[in-house]
Amino acid sequence: MDGGESTGRVQPVAGPVSARERSGQVALDEGRFPKDGSALTVFGAGSAHGVRIGGRLLSGEGLGAALAVKRGGDRRPLRLIACDSAVGGLGSVAAREAARSELPVLGVRGWVWQAKRGGRYPEGMVSRPALDGSRPVWPPNGGYVLFVPGPDGTVVEHDLGIAVPPADLNAVIAAIKTGDRARLVELTAAAGRDVASSTGDAHAVEVYTDTDWAHWAGTDTVDTGQTQAGARVELGNKLRALREAARFETQAAAAKQLRKTPSRFSEYESGSQVPSSGRTKALLELYGVRMRRSERR
Repeated sequence: MDGGESTGRVQPVAGPVSARERSGQVALDEGRFPKDGSALTVFGAGSAHGVRIGGRLLSGEGLGAALAVKRGGDRRPLRLIACDSAVGGLGSVAAREAARSELPVLGVRGWVWQAKRGGRYPEGMVSRPALDGSRPVWPPNGGYVLFVPGPDGTVVEHDLGIAVPPADLNAVIAAIKTGDRARLVELTAAAGRDVASSTGDAHAVEVYTDTDWAHWAGTDTVDTGQTQAGARVELGNKLRALREAARFETQAAAAKQLRKTPSRFSEYESGSQVPSSGRTKALLELYGVRMRRSERR
């Protein structure tokens, strides 16, 4: 739960698609997405570069204006259900909207998937796409990320560590603001039980590859740029896992050892920046990863 300022511009993406366009068209059903009366929910087709809402391709100030219209006078936190809306960490679409609106925004790290058969697969499940883009990685390896703006204009990023949305976002925000970690764990654990039951369901695993899937991603997401972005995110996830395995509970704790700012670690772990070879070596040494002699050169 490390923080920093949200800055930068976003670029446009294309619109929503069925994961299987040529066979078994799967229409997205927003009505099946988990409800949460404590938050405003906006759906869009997105990537780390922008969002399409209501058939319009939006980015930067245009996206902010469209979300402001969607919000009207509603001051509830926002659930921005668009693939990759939290990718980039404090430079992501979701973080920028939190800074603009001065209200908490829940974004997505990965793609949001929906199974035609439903039932055995939790609604609102987030995971990276498999190599062909037709289905999610299973078990799901994405997550929901909450961006909370402070009175000084900075935005703090909270990776909730869950692949489905929490049932009560307002309660999650309250737990974070009051520092009630036990309550936060209770709320996020409850959200993760559906995923745990599905991943342990033998039939769900058996029919997974035969299921028609749809997602809230843009039509141009499976291209070179998106593949590179996905690789950066995957590297960031691995760096985060190594840090936590080395018992550095926060980015700030690890940054202190290398005399770097926590925001730099946030950039590496979110995938918005790739560490240099020298910095990668320093990180691996800090996390106790032993390298082969050939890799030290």
